[in-house]
Amino acid sequence: MPHWTATCHCRQLRLSITGAPRHVHACTCTRCQNVTGGPASWNGWFDRADVAIHGTYSTYAYDRAGSGGSFSTFCPTCGSGGFGVTQEFLPDCYVIPMGSLASPEGPPPPAPAMVHFWQNRPGWLESLGDLPGGNGGWPDR
Repeated sequence: MPHWTATCHCRQLRLSITGAPRHVHACTCTRCQNVTGGPASWNGWFDRADVAIHGTYSTYAYDRAGSGGSFSTFCPTCGSGGFGVTQEFLPDCYVIPMGSLASPEGPPPPAPAMVHFWQNRPGWLESLGDLPGGNGGWPDR
């Protein structure tokens, strides 16, 4: 059984995850670009029973497509990390940003099974593989 610990930047908010995600996807819609500050989101939906929440969090409630009850959370100290619930898709799951599971000690987070709104991606996204790379001093997996 996979086990991950998702954390915010300051590690005050931690999510202990003991089960595999029910769904993983990337999304390049403009909403996800605004929320993440990047070209795409990468999220996993985990059964709530498989997620233990440690630490405090603040909540931002929103109403997408009139469904009500959807929310995102974040660490009140550093403003990052967290989890969410979407009422329109797998409402019995927590939505967790898969990048928050990245750790040199743990198993790598699963790759997305699909990408939504690919037509909204930034034009430069497809050329990333052609750019020079480097370690930058960060630990590799």
